[in-house]
Amino acid sequence: MKKRKQHQVKASWYYIFWSIMALSVAAGQLYVGTGYRDMAESLEEARDALIYLEMERLSEFRHRQ
Repeated sequence: MKKRKQHQVKASWYYIFWSIMALSVAAGQLYVGTGYRDMAESLEEARDALIYLEMERLSEFRHRQ
């Protein structure tokens, strides 16, 4: 009867290791993507606030004339 070769055992750990690495990369991308979306939403709100203030200022300027 032959013994199992050592490299067959290493192969299973190889796939386990790279599966864990792939999951951690995917989780990191989700984390960064969520942060990016939050940042984009806050920048959009700031832009909208500035546009609203500028429109308000122009409206007051037109009413003075």
